[in-house]
Amino acid sequence: MSKLLALASSPHDQEALAALRSLKRLLTTDGMDFIDLADRLRETGRAEQLERDLETARRQLRQTQLALRTARGGGQGDPAARELRQRVRHLEQENQALSADLNALTEQLDDWRAAHEALDTTLRQTSRERVQLRSKLRQKQMEMDQFLGEVRGMINVTSRLRSFVDSKTPTA
Repeated sequence: MSKLLALASSPHDQEALAALRSLKRLLTTDGMDFIDLADRLRETGRAEQLERDLETARRQLRQTQLALRTARGGGQGDPAARELRQRVRHLEQENQALSADLNALTEQLDDWRAAHEALDTTLRQTSRERVQLRSKLRQKQMEMDQFLGEVRGMINVTSRLRSFVDSKTPTA
């Protein structure tokens, strides 16, 4: 997986895209996606470790570059100089991969923070609306109770009126 992530930082778009697609297939076979991968990296403190690794790689790169400049006096054919150049290239690639990982994790963290803030805002608004709806419901229930009381009173008056009319009406 780390090799695929390193290839994803390739300056060649096709190579980087192919690496990302391969990584996606690999994650899918494990029932995961990029979000799950980022969650695991964050949970394990991998993001912080990547940052430390990146700084270590940068220091090693500077030291190797210094040693390479010193060794260049030995000429192009010098095996030590060749080995140092190869080590520098390797460290530069590692540095790029770590930088890409760190940037991706940072962007994802920013996205999660924004999503969290949006959800938090929605939750607060929904809570306020719930309180308002409860208040309106209580008010409507009170109005309904008052209306029912008036209807019962009218039914009572109507019943008495009917009894009164029936008592005054001669029976045949």
